[in-house]
Amino acid sequence: MKFSNKLSLAVFLSGAIVLIISSLTIYKLNYNFTIQSQFKQVESIANEVSEDINQQLHEKIKTALTLANTPLIKESLEKSNFAFNNPLDEKIKASIKRLDEKWKSIQGKASNEKSFVFGSSPILGYNIFGL
Repeated sequence: MKFSNKLSLAVFLSGAIVLIISSLTIYKLNYNFTIQSQFKQVESIANEVSEDINQQLHEKIKTALTLANTPLIKESLEKSNFAFNNPLDEKIKASIKRLDEKWKSIQGKASNEKSFVFGSSPILGYNIFGL
């Protein structure tokens, strides 16, 4: 091969290598810049939306507090509580107290700690899965 051909091939290969390396470098820089700009854009949108949500929640809370403190609702609630306060409640309370006492009496005596994790109920005699 002639010297001029070798020189031409060397210049061509070195030019191609420089072109490939510079293209990859520019691609990587543009990729990072695009990722950063998109991140900033999404972050600004999220901040804007979160402020709107925060404002709406504060308004809903103010509305709920206002409604909860109205005399009409308080009176209705007191009437409802009085209507449900009957002798049957005493039976339910006694049953709950009996089950609570039974639970407290066996709570420290259970030998299988996993039974508490998997929902085993010594009071009912079976676990929550029906086994």
